[in-house]
Amino acid sequence: MLRYSRLFTSTEVRVTTEPVELEGVELGAGEPVLPVIVAANRDPGVYPDPGRLDITREGPAAHLAFGHGPHFCLGAILARREMRVAIGSVVNRYPKLRLAVDESELTYVPELVFRGLQALPVIW
Repeated sequence: MLRYSRLFTSTEVRVTTEPVELEGVELGAGEPVLPVIVAANRDPGVYPDPGRLDITREGPAAHLAFGHGPHFCLGAILARREMRVAIGSVVNRYPKLRLAVDESELTYVPELVFRGLQALPVIW
């Protein structure tokens, strides 16, 4: 889910430390770059059929939802635990829980950095 659904968009500009070529574009040292983590998490060279949610995929999927290296989210362990407990509790309490509308009707809050649903109508 973390790889598939973007929760946060990085707006931190990085700076190249040496000349580099990205997708045929030459960048010199000191050039600003805005990495788009969402695109990295949907790379077809890394993930087969990256736009399809498949909770039966084998093994944990590597992803950048919490960043990487020195930019790794300090709250990642807590966030994972909260999601596991919250989602598990809801599914166990309401095993017949399902969307009350077609998935195509869901709308998101128009926000650049954080992503969230405006509403999540469900029935059980």
